Amino acid sequence: DGAILHKDGSERLFNMSGAPNLDAAGNVIGAVGTFRDVTKQRMLENQLLHASKMEAVGTLTGGIAHDFNNVLQAISGYNQLLMMGKNESDPDWEYLANIDRLNQRATGLIKQLLIFSRKVDIKLQAMNLNEEIKESYNLLKEIIPRMISVDLDMDANLWKIKGDPAQLGQVFMNLSVNARDAMPEGGILRIKTENVIVEEKIVRHGMELNPGCFVLLRVSDTGHGMNQETLAHIFEPFYSTKEAGKGTGLGLAVVYGIVANHGGHIDCESEPARGTTFNIYFPALNGPDREATVAEDGQAEKKFPAGEEILLLVDDEEYLLETTRMLLERSGYRVLTAENGEKAIEIFKNEKTKISLVILDLMMPGMGGIRCLEALRDIDPQVKVIISSGYITNSKQREVMDKGAAGFIQKPYRRQDILNLARGVLDQNSH
Repeated sequence: DGAILHKDGSERLFNMSGAPNLDAAGNVIGAVGTFRDVTKQRMLENQLLHASKMEAVGTLTGGIAHDFNNVLQAISGYNQLLMMGKNESDPDWEYLANIDRLNQRATGLIKQLLIFSRKVDIKLQAMNLNEEIKESYNLLKEIIPRMISVDLDMDANLWKIKGDPAQLGQVFMNLSVNARDAMPEGGILRIKTENVIVEEKIVRHGMELNPGCFVLLRVSDTGHGMNQETLAHIFEPFYSTKEAGKGTGLGLAVVYGIVANHGGHIDCESEPARGTTFNIYFPALNGPDREATVAEDGQAEKKFPAGEEILLLVDDEEYLLETTRMLLERSGYRVLTAENGEKAIEIFKNEKTKISLVILDLMMPGMGGIRCLEALRDIDPQVKVIISSGYITNSKQREVMDKGAAGFIQKPYRRQDILNLARGVLDQNSH
């Protein structure tokens, strides 16, 4: 295999095969061979390899997320119990607050991995990307050194897109922070938005962009840039050019996941000592903003709502049973516990007239959460069940809700979250 230049100046990969041409005496008088252009084939192979890598890491992420979030839930539960009755004047308050912050940081790390692997829900609404950039820019100004100048060039008539403002703000911040780190001696950070019409399909980095109307976000810097080898790996999780302890290697992987979740396309151009440019294309909305809806927060009116009902808590993690039971009991509930689905069915059969709500872990040995939910509803079709899980795919969550669950809560959750949800479900029309 080798490479040759096409007449248009582009480099083409080719495969050559051939054999010597001999005369009657066996002398070599020439050669016969074929050249086959394999450029497109190699490009497709690389795209498949990249997509396979991303899918493998996504599968691994989903596999560890449940167990890891269970651990974080237990740590958070014990910490919240210790913080009860204390305030900032307590000598241990600072330590407990730090534990809480670190726990939230670890929770955020798992969420970033799930965003990258495209395994989380996104809350889409009609939005103007300029508005989110302006809001994020106020925060960005606090972390950009003065020797870096920021050039904002935003189209005043930018088309709207359908996006999740929080996640798109994270895209903007991640790219801007990377640009800052690429210019330790100073430089220019340029941020541009514009409307573009794509006329031909773009295929790169395992993502396809079909012809149509798009909103382009371009983030460029005048920093040290990247060579082609580095450029080939930048969207892979845990790949980082920063020294140990200076980065997780998740920033661009998360950006990739968010852009993919929004049906967009991300492209990067870079050369050593000549800076880096990221181009991100988001599909533009057509027609009126019928998709725009404002989500109503049905919780949060009451802080730590209490109750006196009897609840059945089902989880195979001993520490979670203990901490969640104590958190609920501190708010007045009486709590029965079961370490698996089989035990939960036994308890519910005996106490169903007393039990007002079941909080059921989804991933357990034995019959598991879904079969347990079905069995509970066979015993009492009106049973109120909240499903909890350290990790669940969007399709699986829809499945359990369709099977009759009254609510869902993602681990790790805080005391107020479970109390708000429990009270909300309990206050629904009772049977």
